[in-house]
Amino acid sequence: MVDNVKEINSDVHDVGTVKISEEVLAAIASLATKEVEGVAEIIGAKQNSFLGGKKSLGKGIKITLDNDEAVIEMSISVRYGEVLVDVAKRIQESVKKSVENMTDIPVREVNVNISGIDFPEQKELAKIEEAE
Repeated sequence: MVDNVKEINSDVHDVGTVKISEEVLAAIASLATKEVEGVAEIIGAKQNSFLGGKKSLGKGIKITLDNDEAVIEMSISVRYGEVLVDVAKRIQESVKKSVENMTDIPVREVNVNISGIDFPEQKELAKIEEAE
């Protein structure tokens, strides 16, 4: 049993309890965010050499439980050329739907901070400018 996992949700059933950790909610939110078109990266999701250079799921996402509702906060960078507000709205919808469907924990807020823009390489940028 993991000692340092904070309990988010615990439901008593006839056969025992179910506990969902903050790390699980953060991992779900991370995957839902990465599926959104226009997201370059989640800021704070550091590469872990132990995992072969893969980014740790859930890193860079803050989960707070308030009155049995989840508040999720993250900072992202968006690909150049995307409409920032549209990307943020799609993230909010995707994260809320995924977390609620998979955990049955209501999500009150998904706060998205756009902290950067991922610019394409010079060759790709020239192609974009030519197309416009």
